[in-house]
Amino acid sequence: MRNRRALVAAAVVAVTIASSVAPAEAHEFVASKTGTLVTAEKGKATFKFGSEKVTCETSVAGKVSATKEEDQSIEVKLENCEGFGAKLSASKIEDELEAEGSAPDFGADLVLKDEAAKCEVTLDGIGEEDTAEYSGTHALKIKTKAKGINYESSGGSCGTKEVVDTSGELEANTTAEIPCANMEWK
Repeated sequence: MRNRRALVAAAVVAVTIASSVAPAEAHEFVASKTGTLVTAEKGKATFKFGSEKVTCETSVAGKVSATKEEDQSIEVKLENCEGFGAKLSASKIEDELEAEGSAPDFGADLVLKDEAAKCEVTLDGIGEEDTAEYSGTHALKIKTKAKGINYESSGGSCGTKEVVDTSGELEANTTAEIPCANMEWK
């Protein structure tokens, strides 16, 4: 009887240990078919640079080449940007969404430019505190937050000329879809 209890206890301990060290299931983007990723609903991006705020409409495009992917390449367009008391233009962003929830890192420098005032703000990457959240079953809803973004202003109406400031922040959202297909995050 005692051996039986010891055997049952050992089995319970072994199962508990095995289940606690089992690897977590990785997240992925799942599509019902491959195709072109387009904007289902424009979103909004809000950048903060000290006391200044820049807002833009966001849209995305991309190519879904497999029905299951851990990363999804996208092109992000920022349009109708306003900040520093003016309308701004923005460079395109080539980037990758990571299913594990890291925020996009712009891929290359993002430049927000005031053509009339001839000044610009250059962002050279996402900071240390960043997250991306995904939801939806037909279209993929994307929400991004980041703090500690590195940026540099050329001065003038685009803010104080700084060597590099790391206090930039971002909150953004948009919705992407493959027409006539389902796209989700699992």
